[in-house]
Amino acid sequence: MKLLAKVIKKGERELSQTLEEHTGALLKNLEILKKFYGNEIEEVLNSEPKEFWELLKKSALYHDLGKASAHFQYKIKRALGQKVRNPEGKEIPHNYLSSIFLLGENVFSFKLWDVLLFAVSFHHEREFKFSFSDFLESYKDLKTKIPQVEKFLREQGEELGKIEEGALEDVYKSVEELYNIYSSGAPYSQFRKYWKNIAPIKTVILTKGLLHRLDHSASAGVPVETEPLKEKDKTVIEVLSKKLGKPAEFKPFQLKGRESSGKNLIVSAPTGSGKTEFALNWARNSKTFYTLPIRTSVNAMFKRLSNYFPGKVALLHGEAAAEYLLNSEDEGLEANFLQYNLSLQLSMPITVSTADQLFTSVFKYPGFEKLYSTLSYSATVIDEPQGYSPDTLAFIVQGVREVTELGGKVCIMSATLFPFIQEELEDSGFEVLENRELYEDYPRKHVPELVEGSLLESLNLVNQLIDREKRILIIANTVGRAKEVYKLLKGRVGAPVKLLHSRFIQKDRLRLESEIYEDQEREEPVVWITTQLAEASLDIDYDVLITESSSFDSLVQRMGRIYRKRTYKGQEPNVYIYREASGVGTGDNAVYHRDLVEAAISALENFSGREFREIEKFEVMRELYSTSKIRGTSFYEKFSQNVDLLKNGFRLKSNREAQKIFRKITNISVIPWEIYKRFQKEIETYINTVQDYSRDRQERLRALYSLKSFSASILLFSLRNKKVSLSKLPGFKKHGLFIVDIPYSSELGLGNGSEEKNSEDREFF
Repeated sequence: MKLLAKVIKKGERELSQTLEEHTGALLKNLEILKKFYGNEIEEVLNSEPKEFWELLKKSALYHDLGKASAHFQYKIKRALGQKVRNPEGKEIPHNYLSSIFLLGENVFSFKLWDVLLFAVSFHHEREFKFSFSDFLESYKDLKTKIPQVEKFLREQGEELGKIEEGALEDVYKSVEELYNIYSSGAPYSQFRKYWKNIAPIKTVILTKGLLHRLDHSASAGVPVETEPLKEKDKTVIEVLSKKLGKPAEFKPFQLKGRESSGKNLIVSAPTGSGKTEFALNWARNSKTFYTLPIRTSVNAMFKRLSNYFPGKVALLHGEAAAEYLLNSEDEGLEANFLQYNLSLQLSMPITVSTADQLFTSVFKYPGFEKLYSTLSYSATVIDEPQGYSPDTLAFIVQGVREVTELGGKVCIMSATLFPFIQEELEDSGFEVLENRELYEDYPRKHVPELVEGSLLESLNLVNQLIDREKRILIIANTVGRAKEVYKLLKGRVGAPVKLLHSRFIQKDRLRLESEIYEDQEREEPVVWITTQLAEASLDIDYDVLITESSSFDSLVQRMGRIYRKRTYKGQEPNVYIYREASGVGTGDNAVYHRDLVEAAISALENFSGREFREIEKFEVMRELYSTSKIRGTSFYEKFSQNVDLLKNGFRLKSNREAQKIFRKITNISVIPWEIYKRFQKEIETYINTVQDYSRDRQERLRALYSLKSFSASILLFSLRNKKVSLSKLPGFKKHGLFIVDIPYSSELGLGNGSEEKNSEDREFF
């Protein structure tokens, strides 16, 4: 009888997969990995290639042999509906039992046996709650399966040999010691110290990490890697030439990326200069990860890169499945679903993601090696890092240090880059490209004016601008302030007034985002009131900006939403910045740190009422955010505290904890009570489809997307001190979707504005 490894669901049927079949899938993926990225991996390791590939092959062969145990086989057979007797004794996780087979005399002599033991024993995150006597009893059970295991290994060209029972206690103690260091949250420095005199840390991380990749992709039924994209730059030119109907060519700045390929870079360049194409030239033949801070920006970049490389770009963030489904026609659904599975396994040549999907590994939770091993032979682009909080920025900077130490290549780029990031990474071999000439030659865009008071005093200004036929964009720092301004202007100005923020249910938000793009093309005046959502994720081009004061980098991004693609030829101001602002403070709940806002206002005093050139914005950024200037601010203190914490080996016990700390927010999806009542039958139909496992998975995912279209994202802490009730969605067995009794309207979104006057009223994307 063959040993079983997995149960695979196929609609209503449950099929078994043998140990031989599953391991064979890993070995096939190993050959794919070697074929597509073998040279890059060998370059990272800088060691004997044959030795490493043998180590990885042995890891694949031995990692699941513990599944031969009576307890594991019993669980599989029960899941298949077979009547079998429950074996006696304590069940031990199969990953620890697999270590017993590493005591075979031909395996035990392997030079990198310790690394093999670690990768095999910890390819799953399981508790180590069993005694040596339990371990010994399991050995007696496994001993009866050795003939089957030997036959299987011999077919793969591997010899097991005799297992010495006397070595069992030593391997038990070795695994227990590693568990106590690796899985307990002990400082990472202890883990590195353990390996210092045994094996290079690169070898340890790549072996375990790539074993995770081989195993997970085999279980998902997808290849560990798909065919790489060679000479991305040539493909981009071909696509652009076809689109333009004439030969296209890169700008001189974009060609600098090709010249700098293979180097770690920090790049400053103004909005519209072609940073994306620069990055593609830089990444060229490498497996590529492209990160942005906001999901909507990630979605836009995914679509943009997919135009260059159809079917070769993956999307990776918390709502990626819904995005794939949203952009699928029925006939293309199967292909998009496969692409989604490939994105989860990091298998595509280009992946666009939020940074939390990659750099949570900085917390060294068990399994972190999967991401780090992949980034070690890849090119990673970090676009617009100023969009992160000081805490998150610290995690990214430390993650960048560690990825480059492993051999990975990183390009950090922004129009408003914090100079202190450059100073932080000076010792990590980064080259700096400031491109001052691009800022100096940039077309005229903005004439700012500082205005006394707050946005709540903007009625007369808005009417004056409407009389001049202007399309007006108003940006508030908080959702509550945006609603207040909307109520102030609605019906009191001579143009349509519209509101957009993140607290609309998804179907309303999609409609509003479509409208804000359509309205930028209209000839009549219009007023859009929005939040940071505009500066972070909307590629719009309006005539006039009216905004609350915020940090300087944020103000520059906001300015980029007017005259984005045009030259401004007027003399009167087209940017009005009100000095008083919501959401400014010094505590954790502040949207903007007071010291950074005050510094921005002070700097803008010199430019109020006259043209504010791009080179001047660049120079102000370098001045305001140099280490010498920013040191002592609460922003920098938070940043440096977190960097120091990570340098000292701070770790977390799970990826879930890492995600929560990395994003420093707990957001939940809520369906407003009145929306639930209005669409109750439709919602209940979607719930039933989602939870009917006899239905096709794609159909269930589509129903889940439709269900979530009635929901909005809200920060959990924003409900604190508010008398609202939060309850589970009736009949919905999964977590993460709730009903909330906050008022909702398609005009204002969640809440009526009166309860949103404190600094906790942050925007969320």
